[in-house]
Amino acid sequence: MDITFSQAIEQLNKEAQSGDAAFEVIKDARPPQDYFLQSILPERNLPSYKVENGDMVIRSTMAGSVGMDSEYPEGGVITASSFLKGTEKIGNAVTLPEKALRNLQATLNGGGSIDMAQEALNFLDKMILQPHFDTFEYMRGQIFTTGKINWTFNKKTIDVDYGVPAGNILANNTGTASYDQSASKFWDDMVEIQALLGYDVAKYIMHQATFSAIIGNSVNDITVTEKRSVPYGAEYDISRLVGNDKTVTNDAREQLTIRTYNMEGELIDESDPSNTIKKPFFTAGKVTAIGNDQARGYRPGQGSADDSAFENALGYTHIGPTVEGGGQAGRWGRIYTPEAKPMQLRGEGVTNGLPVLDAPDKIAIASTDLS
Repeated sequence: MDITFSQAIEQLNKEAQSGDAAFEVIKDARPPQDYFLQSILPERNLPSYKVENGDMVIRSTMAGSVGMDSEYPEGGVITASSFLKGTEKIGNAVTLPEKALRNLQATLNGGGSIDMAQEALNFLDKMILQPHFDTFEYMRGQIFTTGKINWTFNKKTIDVDYGVPAGNILANNTGTASYDQSASKFWDDMVEIQALLGYDVAKYIMHQATFSAIIGNSVNDITVTEKRSVPYGAEYDISRLVGNDKTVTNDAREQLTIRTYNMEGELIDESDPSNTIKKPFFTAGKVTAIGNDQARGYRPGQGSADDSAFENALGYTHIGPTVEGGGQAGRWGRIYTPEAKPMQLRGEGVTNGLPVLDAPDKIAIASTDLS
């Protein structure tokens, strides 16, 4: 029996409210919780191509005493960020070749069961949508390890400085001062970045390679008191050992909870398009402390004030509209069989977006060479 994707796509579109199943799936899709950094800069679908309409924040102030028959006192303080940037257009296209369809036909003819509609949706999810999630997580990772996005791909450069205070980015430790060497500055740096954030740190983030180098260096005198599994990493409660008898310190500055994050994506190697390069979303050798943002406020267009996705956020990721999607906010995508090549399945996707950091002073970054 011959099977094609065209009939499956036609059926999916008939069942879709808009008549375009792929667009419905991709437009409102949100990154899975595995993408840890998007919990700090969560995605929001917004109607503008410019990253500007969310910049005004109205801070709540305490209500004051009012005399009888008096005018109500004005409340709220409006602050505005100087951040103004156009969204970056991120796109991809992937073709599932004839060989893949032949493999599916062989499975079906061999007595296997294939849901072609589900296969098409899986292709959309894994080959079109996931790469967009990966790209934005990679950009968020650059922000949290350098305070900037500076990325060149396909001869196009994204260059954005988020204004993290220069003093919040510590000098890189090299030589014997590296965290895995004999004069490690690990604890000195951890105490310093806490002071920079007013001793109000929500989380410490590093790659597993960084943690392994630190924990493996006896000079750091670290004991792990608890380990918890999390997606693409772990959470470790660690303490410093002090004194000749190596007892656990009573200094709260030397008792940390570390979150390792090891998720990575793949890029086509532009020097050799037949190969890919793996890119960790959080660079090894970096340790980032994220401060608690106590400046509560209302951002026009945010929606419900108690949106749990924004409880610990330091900003958001602006996902704008697309021309391809008729100006609707959110990503655009489609899957189809090319008219001239019905033996193939092709998918395309577009995102106009950019991460926004509202509280650059709540980030402190330490770094080290790793041997």
